[in-house]
Amino acid sequence: MEKIGQNAVKFFDNILEKQKNNWGKPIYGILKLADKYGYEVIEKACIRALMFNSLKYQTIKNICEKGLYNLPLDNSISLVTKDNLDDLSRPLSEYEKLLYL
Repeated sequence: MEKIGQNAVKFFDNILEKQKNNWGKPIYGILKLADKYGYEVIEKACIRALMFNSLKYQTIKNICEKGLYNLPLDNSISLVTKDNLDDLSRPLSEYEKLLYL
């Protein structure tokens, strides 16, 4: 497991600690994903899953399948910018007026 990376080991340790009787399937499943995606992707997926406190095989699988391991880990970076807004967007004050009709 250590050849995958430190964060994968930390992820597996957390699974062992929290799921004392049901750790086999998620760990073996993730190790099987490493055959398909490689150790580097699994390591990055484990970092992301740990950041969101999710210790599920499905989380790692989704991160790998959707390429989410490449997204920035910094929560202060917004993925929505003003450049993405179009002419249809309105200030929130206009919606507030609708509440009082």
